[in-house]
Amino acid sequence: AERERDELERRKRVARQQKLKQQLQEWNAAQAKAQEEAERKKQERQLEEEVREIERRAKEDAAREKKRKAIEEFRLRGEEEKRLREEQKLQQACKAADER
Repeated sequence: AERERDELERRKRVARQQKLKQQLQEWNAAQAKAQEEAERKKQERQLEEEVREIERRAKEDAAREKKRKAIEEFRLRGEEEKRLREEQKLQQACKAADER
């Protein structure tokens, strides 16, 4: 009878230990899953930040290029106007020389 009681106690203890072990494994799995999800969200936030930074730089580059083109266009227009004025002066000088 005592041996049966000891065996029953042992079985209860083994069952309790197995249940605790299973609960611990489930808890560990849940922790690992939560950690993976947190890491995934962190990486997602980092990627979104990188995309925003790239877009910001692209806008800045486009604005700089637009400004550079406008300055270049202004410079070319100035050179063309100067050339036309010089050509006009030359024509007037030739006309004046022809009239003499």
